[in-house]
Amino acid sequence: MTPRTWLALIAAAGLLAAASPAAAQSQQATAPPQAPRAAAAIHPRVIVALEGGAQLTTMTSGSAVTFKLYGEDARLNVDYRTPVSPVYGARTGVRVWRQLMVGAGVTLFAGNRDAALTAALPHPFHFQRPRALEGTASALERDETAVYAEVGWHRRFGRKWDAVVFAGPAFFRATQEAATRVRFNEQYPYDTATYSDVDTASRKTNATGFTLGADVAYRIGRTFSAGALVRYARATADVTPVDGQRFRITLGGLQATAGLRLRF
Repeated sequence: MTPRTWLALIAAAGLLAAASPAAAQSQQATAPPQAPRAAAAIHPRVIVALEGGAQLTTMTSGSAVTFKLYGEDARLNVDYRTPVSPVYGARTGVRVWRQLMVGAGVTLFAGNRDAALTAALPHPFHFQRPRALEGTASALERDETAVYAEVGWHRRFGRKWDAVVFAGPAFFRATQEAATRVRFNEQYPYDTATYSDVDTASRKTNATGFTLGADVAYRIGRTFSAGALVRYARATADVTPVDGQRFRITLGGLQATAGLRLRF
């Protein structure tokens, strides 16, 4: 499913969960009206959050690719960095027992950054006399979609403040643009080579990790709150630039977001 589909599903889940307690209250006409409202004011039955912010962690990884050139192995080493970039997300949580909440969330992250590279290129006339080359691969793309299953604990502070601490598994889907071969220029007598560009391929990968964090919100009405969230999520996955050759990347990181909370 696409990231937009995940967001739609989470929003729908929050609305359905909000509708169920409303229906239950309509069936309990004999119960005192003050008790449900007081309980909801202290601990909401459902929270739906829409937020945006930044992924603050810069992750690094490196790949080593070999390819044939002039009958020998050429080596290409690339250092990848995940940039600090905007992140967007949505969450929903349902209170299931006292202050205990369960829910789900999704975040979307995308960015690109230049990658430093080095290469050792065989000589066309001499065996075992590699030529060193350095360069920069421009704007290699990286995007991540993370889906979370969360268990949280809700607390109220004063009359207006709420907080939820949560943790759970995280499921990542990532795309990494990886360098597969270096392009270069050379002239007779071919003792040196200069960098030109790289060939790249977009590779998809999946991974399972964990998430934990805290959400603090200030109530500005019966239903609406303004909140801020800090989340840390992490997983590792393998990327295969070319068949039979892999390197490992780290997914997730520290995120800080803010946005609107709906309480039911």
